[in-house]
Amino acid sequence: MAYANTLIAGFSGTSETQFGAKGYAFGAYGQAGAWDSTYAGIMNITTLFKLLGAPLHNNRWSWGATRPDGTVVLRVWAETVFQIDGARYVQVLGRDWENIAERMESGNLGFGERQRHVELLEGGAHCILIMCQCVDPKSLDGWSIKTFDSKDVFIGGDVIRRDGVRNQYVEGREGVFVRLARRLPVGQVI
Repeated sequence: MAYANTLIAGFSGTSETQFGAKGYAFGAYGQAGAWDSTYAGIMNITTLFKLLGAPLHNNRWSWGATRPDGTVVLRVWAETVFQIDGARYVQVLGRDWENIAERMESGNLGFGERQRHVELLEGGAHCILIMCQCVDPKSLDGWSIKTFDSKDVFIGGDVIRRDGVRNQYVEGREGVFVRLARRLPVGQVI
């Protein structure tokens, strides 16, 4: 993830505001000692979703899942991390997602599922983000996962909508963005 790390290198999240007043407890979805980060390099993303307590509805087209406690777990792209108002955000949905009209007309299940996840986030659901790197950020045919971070996840913060933000890879048009509030080892969230 060499070039993706340039987007998230030096990240320093905040710990005071990521969960709001009611607080939040991690650890309900794993057993003590069940996670050993030495296995992270050989894990696939489907297994990581299961370990996080949010098995994917479909291994081929799902972009995220929801844990029994309502926490939304999403795969996101390092190439869609933006600096907005002094904080780092990752785009989770937007008009610039290639062939969006075709996706809607064809009944693209992953896209429809992501829209439902965004509604949950905008309604106040907690969020865990799995950072992925795409094979080719210039591809107009949709992105595939080159690699993903199986050792750390991000806790999502506030959800905002913005238009016309840019980074070196993409322009976020009519986008929905989640703040990267805190980075944690996977073992602390299972």
